[in-house]
Amino acid sequence: MSILNLSFSNQLIADYFRGSNKYVPTSELLYIHSHPLVKPNFIGEIEVLVNMASKVIDAKNIQGPVVDKLTKLAISLGQQLPDVTQENAPKVLETLRSIHKVCVQLLKNHNAADESVPGIRL
Repeated sequence: MSILNLSFSNQLIADYFRGSNKYVPTSELLYIHSHPLVKPNFIGEIEVLVNMASKVIDAKNIQGPVVDKLTKLAISLGQQLPDVTQENAPKVLETLRSIHKVCVQLLKNHNAADESVPGIRL
């Protein structure tokens, strides 16, 4: 068993993505960014959420503000990710948290949330 827990099962990370700012997991983000093969991690778990949300968007032909917001967030994240540094890590995390929030809300609104998927606790 690993001492390093970079997933949503780490309470500090989970709390951050649920809106708490008591602890901002910048060092965890930097570690994941420099060691992408370390699994599980919260980036992979957010990827699962995005994939689930995308399936719901396609299946239910959802258009409008939620799709626009996810698109803007994805573009922003794409611009931020090539150079994750100590200085911009908090902004990257905020973008990831926004993506997480939109996806969880979309899944909840469309009764598609699966409690067995990491990162979804409604």
